[in-house]
Amino acid sequence: MAAASTDEPVYYRIDRSYDDGYTITDSFRVIIPKDKIHDYMDSLFEKLVERNPPSVCPLGVTSEEHLKDKDAHRDLHREHNKKTGDYSTDCDPSPQVVRSADGLEITVSDEDVYKAVPIRMMTESDLTDLDINRVGEIF
Repeated sequence: MAAASTDEPVYYRIDRSYDDGYTITDSFRVIIPKDKIHDYMDSLFEKLVERNPPSVCPLGVTSEEHLKDKDAHRDLHREHNKKTGDYSTDCDPSPQVVRSADGLEITVSDEDVYKAVPIRMMTESDLTDLDINRVGEIF
């Protein structure tokens, strides 16, 4: 078995950046091994979706339908308003939580960003006080 390249990350930390530019680094509170980072990000994504569900359209349009054709959704609201005489505003049932293509970055409501940041240089002595198998809670 070949040794890992020194350029290849072996561990990750999670950084949380806020809309105002403030970043919290969980560098040594939560250390995730490379082989578990996607499981960790999957779990984090599910928790964030649970805590930040998409808005519900009163006309029953789902997030998927809205994203597929926003104009048709807007037109549906206009037709509903004409029929009922109601002048409610359009809704936006877009997902509140979006994940990057590589799965290592999660954005919540276009504001908070959770990003898996590679830690390239870790030694046995760096890990003596850490439980690298723990999947920590970063909230």
